[in-house]
Amino acid sequence: MDFIIYSGVSDLWAISALGAVHHRCVDVPAAVSWSEAARQQESPTCVGAWSPRRSEVCVGTSSLDSEDCCCQQNRRQQTGHTHPLCQHEDLDVRDIEEKIRRTLGSRQQKHYLVDPQLATVVAQHLRTGDTDSVIFECNPGPGVLTRELINAGAQRVVALEGERSFLHDLRELEVQLGAQLEVLHCDYFKLDSVSYSRHNSPYMTSEELFSRLGISERAWTEGVPVKVVSILPQHKERNMLLKMVYVLLERMSVFRYGRIELNFFISEQEYLKMMSCPGDMINYRSSSVLWQMACDIRLLMKVPLESFVVTLPPPLKPTVDPWSVPNDHMCLVRLCPRPHLFSEGLNSSNARALVMLIRQCLVKRRSKLIDKLNQWSHKSGRLLLSEMALPRDVLTGHVSPDQYLRLFLLMHHMVGVFGYSLNTKSACCQPCVYI
Repeated sequence: MDFIIYSGVSDLWAISALGAVHHRCVDVPAAVSWSEAARQQESPTCVGAWSPRRSEVCVGTSSLDSEDCCCQQNRRQQTGHTHPLCQHEDLDVRDIEEKIRRTLGSRQQKHYLVDPQLATVVAQHLRTGDTDSVIFECNPGPGVLTRELINAGAQRVVALEGERSFLHDLRELEVQLGAQLEVLHCDYFKLDSVSYSRHNSPYMTSEELFSRLGISERAWTEGVPVKVVSILPQHKERNMLLKMVYVLLERMSVFRYGRIELNFFISEQEYLKMMSCPGDMINYRSSSVLWQMACDIRLLMKVPLESFVVTLPPPLKPTVDPWSVPNDHMCLVRLCPRPHLFSEGLNSSNARALVMLIRQCLVKRRSKLIDKLNQWSHKSGRLLLSEMALPRDVLTGHVSPDQYLRLFLLMHHMVGVFGYSLNTKSACCQPCVYI
């Protein structure tokens, strides 16, 4: 069986002299079989010559200097090392063939990053030099990105791995690095899960995790205590993202400890839906409104799907939808909660009502907003729209995330000042439950 791999990074990026925001391109050779790669590796030919065909990785905005990155890349090709790593020498990435073989033995459908050069670019985008923040790498698998995070200057990385087959190598690396790396048998996406009991390994609550790591709660505006890095499985990513934004707005689970920054590889399709604008009646959804309302969202890079090793094929091949958006890349997206999200009247007590309101309004994006508002606060829809300077016939799919938040806060103000009643029982949504 041939393993599909990608490797080789060159021409990292070009930044306009005017400092404008541009997409940059990172060239990655097209896929080659491992057997062919091994033969090429025996010869003195450089890695980039494995195949004349090249696929493009579009990289989002970054503050990295292009000359420094190119110099680092040249040094890596000449010496096999990255820039100095605190007290330790640089860590050479082990044999890729063995990592791919071990990755393919995983029992669940997951995407793994096994290309060290691509992992280097990812690590640079994650701003690992912030000594203040602990990095949670979720399901690191063979540990390729783990090593590059350390090489990029991360002071503390916590590898949360749910697959026992990867724990041995990760713990060997933990012994080598000491306090810089801690490996735990834990599935981040099952923290505090009501459908997952202590009898199911690996189970852990967020309180147990943060207590064990010595991470205390912070005020919401004090900064980012933890950065989470992961590749979301495509067959679960929509539900996972929905539940995570619910937990964020209610400040439950890990978000009790402050503004946890999420750095996720998600499908291109899901990213485009997350960033869809009012008026897009196909892709503009409650999740779009909630994420844009709660977080500063930034696209860091786009990578072809073929750059990742997939452990198992999808159970069913989806049908081709003529209205679907492109979906042949994985997008590395930074989701950083807004520091002033809870400073204007929104809090963990009323956030659930906000979620329910937005979900009900956007079930049918062509329905009139005034009808939905009247269901929530009897006969106050006209007054609310007047206060917001919105037309009476505005549709729910034409209202921006900021306008939804202001409408909700205005509605709560009217309840307290003018005695209007708030009918939360009219919502059609179930209470929010974490994964």
